[in-house]
Amino acid sequence: RQQMHMGDFVACIRTCEAALNTLRGRSEIRLEILSLAGLAHGMLKHYQQSYDIFSEAIALDPTIAELWHNRGLACSYMSRLAEAVRNFEHAVELSKNDTGELAHRFVLQLEVSRQELQDAMQAHEAGITFEQYLEREKCFVRAVNLMKQEKWQEAELLLRQLTEMKTRVASY
Repeated sequence: RQQMHMGDFVACIRTCEAALNTLRGRSEIRLEILSLAGLAHGMLKHYQQSYDIFSEAIALDPTIAELWHNRGLACSYMSRLAEAVRNFEHAVELSKNDTGELAHRFVLQLEVSRQELQDAMQAHEAGITFEQYLEREKCFVRAVNLMKQEKWQEAELLLRQLTEMKTRVASY
């Protein structure tokens, strides 16, 4: 925590990784360390690593609103707007009985995220639904992951599917 508060995010990640290698299973301390590591990666703009770490933490305990919120932030920074909205919705739902500042921040973030998603959907294609947009978003993420694995033909098929939809998204 001290490294995080001092802004030494690289050292924080190293410390967290070393601690996580010794801790197995589900425990409060493991969740705390995962959260710190996810935040440190986010501060360094390592959004995919942040996302992956918060996903692991959510798998251990899906009842912690802050984990959903922080994974939603990682999604936002990676332009996974529909997935971000879903994460922020979970955070708001889990904190619905809370009147504190953090719960209020979750609500505000959800509102901003929904507007960003609405704008992106309108730019994407007229009349597209949330579910259609989310499916295309997931398809694009799968294609990018396949490219990282050098599975070029599989990635090409997914990207061709996306481009055949006549969307106005340059990255497709």
